[in-house]
Amino acid sequence: MAIRFIVTDAGRAALTNDDNTGTGARRIAEIGLGSGQYTAGDRTRTDLVDPIKRMDTIGGETVAPDIIHVTLQDETNDTYSVGEIGLFLDNGVLFAYTSQPNDWIIEKAAPATLLLATDIEIADIDVSSLTFGDAAFLNPPASETVLGVVEIATQDEVDAGTDRRRAIVPRTLKAFIDKVLKAYATVQQLADHAASRNHPAANTTNQGMVELATYQETKDGADNTRAVTPAANKAALDQHRQETGAHAADRISLGDLPKLGGPSTVQAAFAALGTAARRDEGAGKGLDADKLDGLDSERFMRSDVANSVLLLGNREAGDVKEDGAVIFDHSHGIYVYMTSPPIGTEGPYAVMTAATTQAGNNIEITGGKSKDSIPTISVKQGSGSGLDADKLDGLQASQFIRSDAKSQLKGELQVDSDQGLIIVYRSAGGLRLSGFANGETHFIHGPEGNGDDIFRITRRGKRSYEVSVGNGGGFSELWHANNLNPVKVGAANQTVGDGFHVNGNKFYFGTDGNKEHNLFDNDGAGNAGLQFGMDKDKSTAVGGAVEFQADIDNSDNSAWRISLDSRKRNKGDSINFDQELVGSRSGLQWNGNNIWHEGDAARSRGTSGYVKNPDGTIIQWGEVNNRSGGNSGGAYDTWKIGFPITFPNACRQVIPSFGNLQFGGSSRAMLCAEQLENNRFQLAIGAEQPYSGQTVRYIAVGY
Repeated sequence: MAIRFIVTDAGRAALTNDDNTGTGARRIAEIGLGSGQYTAGDRTRTDLVDPIKRMDTIGGETVAPDIIHVTLQDETNDTYSVGEIGLFLDNGVLFAYTSQPNDWIIEKAAPATLLLATDIEIADIDVSSLTFGDAAFLNPPASETVLGVVEIATQDEVDAGTDRRRAIVPRTLKAFIDKVLKAYATVQQLADHAASRNHPAANTTNQGMVELATYQETKDGADNTRAVTPAANKAALDQHRQETGAHAADRISLGDLPKLGGPSTVQAAFAALGTAARRDEGAGKGLDADKLDGLDSERFMRSDVANSVLLLGNREAGDVKEDGAVIFDHSHGIYVYMTSPPIGTEGPYAVMTAATTQAGNNIEITGGKSKDSIPTISVKQGSGSGLDADKLDGLQASQFIRSDAKSQLKGELQVDSDQGLIIVYRSAGGLRLSGFANGETHFIHGPEGNGDDIFRITRRGKRSYEVSVGNGGGFSELWHANNLNPVKVGAANQTVGDGFHVNGNKFYFGTDGNKEHNLFDNDGAGNAGLQFGMDKDKSTAVGGAVEFQADIDNSDNSAWRISLDSRKRNKGDSINFDQELVGSRSGLQWNGNNIWHEGDAARSRGTSGYVKNPDGTIIQWGEVNNRSGGNSGGAYDTWKIGFPITFPNACRQVIPSFGNLQFGGSSRAMLCAEQLENNRFQLAIGAEQPYSGQTVRYIAVGY
């Protein structure tokens, strides 16, 4: 059913052509949805009473001079109830609208997609010149000239024959034709009865008047209403006997032959019998049987294709003595009988396989079964094989260095490896240098040999050696406990070099007892850090004190902090950090307050948009276009304006302003925002004179 729309005066004027002789081409650019509920009839209206939003995701087509099919789609998360709908032209004019006072036209929930497809009836103006901006959603009703959706007519509508928009299906059409034929048969029976002087005709169940058949009608045998006389019947039989081929195979009927498929004639029976009934048996005759001696073909060996299984019966070796016979014997396995073997005398020769042949510990037989064709005999070698050879690559065992006994290495030991020579010490063993007397010196040379010295080792006595490193042609002795006094591990207070001190857990620079410029501090609780220009307990330098610490555990504690004593102090004053910057997994804090950054604020920066502050405050803005209204009586116009997003809790303030001035002369105008809701507010404009095309912008604040 089409929804009837009211064409406004402004819409009618916009559709009139320049010559005022008819309608001109216009495009419906938007469909407006509103929540107003009233009886549509005011043709002076220029906008909806309570607009919700306008949408351009529409499709449409003019399917008749007074019918427009429109499809609307809304995939947003908006929630609203529609009580009024308006069609807006490409010049912003409200062309037509509709509303109903007692019920919603359609309702939309937040997670749902609105898809509205309807027919619009505009009876008092020709709308064939209207077009739409987007036909992607079009689903028009079918007509004589437009492809589209069609409704199926009921049986009553088919019988009435007055509906021009619904389609007839075969079921309702057949029922209608049956009714017509039944009525016609009744009329025809009455006419036939009257023509036969009101005497009924005879049939197979009722007595009545009957007409005699002619000779030709008797021969044809097609008439079922006339009676055959004996003379005509005899004449037809006599002529049948004289006809050529009257008893041909295709005309002789048979009894029931279910095994041949129930043929009705002799010719059909021969066709069912196939070649077996028409050809002789024997070689070359082409007879194709189903079985041979009661056996199917798969029970026989084939010579033209590969055979998958060969079954051999058990035969003792002496039972068969034919040359080339392959025999299976439970005692000997599979063998071939040969009368003239290449080696040996006549007799059975076993087919050797890994499954039937035993060999020594180091001899292995593989193959000879499954899909392998030739058995292979191999000798086990390598680690774990147990093979004990006399030589290895032509060398005796005494020519190798052994791992389980003392061996002597003569000549050079060359290591060809990226890892070099690796010596692994086991138990109390080690690398021993023998023949090393007191005062003797040994060298470890580089790749160039003698003179390219890496180390020089001189023996001074038992457990006393001097080790020097090659250094530009000379040697530099390595430091050790007897020629250097470094910082001792565990000493309470030590000095290394000039002013470089270690005191307990502190490591610092300084030339006096005040320990100025402390560099490293470990408080003993696992909290290590760096400190500059201060001591942890006392201020030791003029100026501010800054501390850097790092978290070393896996908890959610601060990963680092910068602490600052911002007071003006004298040397020796206690430190009291009153400013602190802390970094952790959750972000940055200054004196316990979170520091915001751009990533903390969700936002949308369009013409209508919003920004969400981290504390929950939401600021939204928007623009409302093409507002029209105004009169000299002092009344004002109102619209429901939806926010870009819904405030979760409340809207606290909306500030509207005119985006442009469309008020003529000295007309005064005002606007305000009222009836604040979480998802919308009511915009009110009061003007002394009519206006159109007015733009209003607004800012809303809530949380």
